[in-house]
Amino acid sequence: MKAKLLITLVSFFLVLEVNAQQTAGTSGLLNTPSADFNPDGTFSIGGNFLPQSITPAKFDYNTANYFFNITYFSFFEVTYRATLLKMKLKGQTDRKYCNQDRSVAVRLRALKESKYLPAIVFGANDVLTSRFLTMVDNKTKSNQYFGAIYGVTTKNFSLSENVLGLTLGYSYSDRMPEASGVLGGIRFSPSFYKPLSIITEYDASHFNVGASALLFNHLYLQVFTCEFKDVSAGIAYRGQLPVLKKKK
Repeated sequence: MKAKLLITLVSFFLVLEVNAQQTAGTSGLLNTPSADFNPDGTFSIGGNFLPQSITPAKFDYNTANYFFNITYFSFFEVTYRATLLKMKLKGQTDRKYCNQDRSVAVRLRALKESKYLPAIVFGANDVLTSRFLTMVDNKTKSNQYFGAIYGVTTKNFSLSENVLGLTLGYSYSDRMPEASGVLGGIRFSPSFYKPLSIITEYDASHFNVGASALLFNHLYLQVFTCEFKDVSAGIAYRGQLPVLKKKK
């Protein structure tokens, strides 16, 4: 029994090869999705500071979110995310962070990257919100602030043991016009420390430059600047569920 428990704990803290998360809590670049996928059973729990410049028009203030993300099998990823909202309660004159916008994001890998072909992923953000209720009851208003669908392709190249990843895609959002359009980015991981990624991207409306790093095999950090004006940062813990880990 003790041996089984020890094996379970060891498998839980395996060294992971993971991709940078984006501000939505999913695998991707910084504020842009990519077609990179984490290994089966990878999960992450974390949060991000979000400056006003990269949030929907509804947010005229800086905010933050927290999330739980998990990769099922080798082709499906789901994320639960909650973003803090400022509201003015009855009897108050100032708005306070007293509510949150809850949303779910899903990603489906249509094509796995190979030697000659890029990976292709289709995804949707904010897929389960009150928009469904709006279809049933016209009195219910949708608050799908981060709602968007996208398709993206990514190809990674090995250059003298350095890794260069190129991403290109298209996003559409009827709630966030600024999130509609062509997007893409470049990710570079040096050979001397591949868990470090230096990233530049265009998220359909902003140019962002930043970096992400995986420390101690589990602690993920991300920081970037939006148009060299505002700074966003995130932190997460990453692990792997033993029950979903592939058998060798």
